[in-house]
Amino acid sequence: MKRPPQGDLSAIGTILGVAFVAAFLILGVLPFLVRKLSEARILTNSVFIAALAFTLLPLFVNPYSLAAPARHSSRASACWW
Repeated sequence: MKRPPQGDLSAIGTILGVAFVAAFLILGVLPFLVRKLSEARILTNSVFIAALAFTLLPLFVNPYSLAAPARHSSRASACWW
């Protein structure tokens, strides 16, 4: 059985780590948003942010350049709420 190159494994680990951190932050912020905003506004903004993220996804080649805008957009979306 052929093993994948080491670089591929670190990229997968980075992607999984960023996804875990994003899920952790969302679960921490969501209760505060629910108290301040309506359900419809939270869902609408979430759909638009996800659409923007999926639109930009093909523009990034490696996982590190993909994680940087995700970090900055989470700060921007926190201010946008």
